[in-house]
Amino acid sequence: MEETQNEQEQTINPVTPLAPPPMAPQKPKRNMAVLILGAVLLIIIIIVGIFVVRSSGTQSTPTPTPETQGLSAPSTPLPSETPIDKSTVTIQVQNGTGIGGEAAYLQGVLKSMDYSEITVGNADTTDNSETTVTFSSTVDKSVSDEITQKLTGIYKVVNTSTSSTQAKDVVIVTGLRKGQTPLPSATPTPEATATPTETPTPTP
Repeated sequence: MEETQNEQEQTINPVTPLAPPPMAPQKPKRNMAVLILGAVLLIIIIIVGIFVVRSSGTQSTPTPTPETQGLSAPSTPLPSETPIDKSTVTIQVQNGTGIGGEAAYLQGVLKSMDYSEITVGNADTTDNSETTVTFSSTVDKSVSDEITQKLTGIYKVVNTSTSSTQAKDVVIVTGLRKGQTPLPSATPTPEATATPTETPTPTP
């Protein structure tokens, strides 16, 4: 009877099996993930730092454009697109000193500057110490500036003017070159005076 009762009690009150103990957290795997994340962040910080250093080292401060009263500085004027054809410039050279070969000398100088239409002759006056240059009003400024600059380096004094009526583009009357002296003036030959003839006295 007792064994049957014990069996019934065991059937009515079965023993509940114990639950398995909880597994401990896998600390090694978590630590590895933290290390990998930290290494990635460190690499990113290093790359950003290198980029910032290079940018600050190569960046140049832009030079401000000079301004005058709020206006930008004027740009350099562009040179003339079409050069002047010097073979079309007509020049007349007149010797105004009386010294032989002065007009031919200047003709050679102008030819070396690529001017070819040059005529020579003598001026009405031959005692000029100053050189005069008359430009036609239609002559290009580059031509007048070039010729004036060249003559200024050769002659003592150079006077320039402009004409709207002359036929030639440039008329030059030469004066004395630097270091040149004028021709001595010719001494006039004295005129012979007539000797008065004596009137014969009539014989008484």
